[in-house]
Amino acid sequence: MPDAAPNPNPAPAPDSGIPPKKRNRGTVNKAFIQALDKAEQIALAAQKTAYAAALTARAITSEFVTTLLNDIKAARNEIANAIQSTTTKSGATQLGGVAQANLVHALQEVQAAARQKYYAADPTKLADYFIGENLDENIPLLRQYTQSIIEKLGTDTLPGIPMEKATALGTLLTDLNTALESQGTAQSGATTTRTTVEDDVKNINARRMTLQFAADAQWPWHIKLNAAVRKEFQLPKDGPFTG
Repeated sequence: MPDAAPNPNPAPAPDSGIPPKKRNRGTVNKAFIQALDKAEQIALAAQKTAYAAALTARAITSEFVTTLLNDIKAARNEIANAIQSTTTKSGATQLGGVAQANLVHALQEVQAAARQKYYAADPTKLADYFIGENLDENIPLLRQYTQSIIEKLGTDTLPGIPMEKATALGTLLTDLNTALESQGTAQSGATTTRTTVEDDVKNINARRMTLQFAADAQWPWHIKLNAAVRKEFQLPKDGPFTG
């Protein structure tokens, strides 16, 4: 029997209910950079001698424009700080992962020695070394397991685990705590800086539109000779600017 001809108008695939995979955001919101570029171009146009006097008459003074340009520059610096904060956070996260792995590996050596000593002779004591537990389940548990094992090694001797290795566990735990503290500080810094950038861009956008409204009133769209000026202020060519 010949194969059926394909349906030229296939029905759309049913919605699986699974949201599409989100794209990873870049280090900096590109929309912020684009907004600053736009505001800067419009502010520079407002500084031109051909337009400055007319805009001043509409309360867009040279001080207004200069302050706007200075704030745009400051916002760019904040974006640079945001990039640096994010890089610092990523580095701290990586260091935290290394410190955690080092501690887990050291604990696993201790657990192997505990199995060697107690697996056959007294398996109930394996619980003292949290054998069977997932050491990587979460950081608070890992800290507790480590502290308990350090205390246990103060009264129990395992084959191949001298006191120096028990002491080293404490050092590794300190390294982990330090890395996590740095990660938390970096995260806070990155979040604060990003919030500052967002607030700055909102404020700059508001003033940029104020300038555009003034230009729209000064050089209305229905006068064809204003087309070139309106283009410099990024205003619609066939209607009023509405924000």
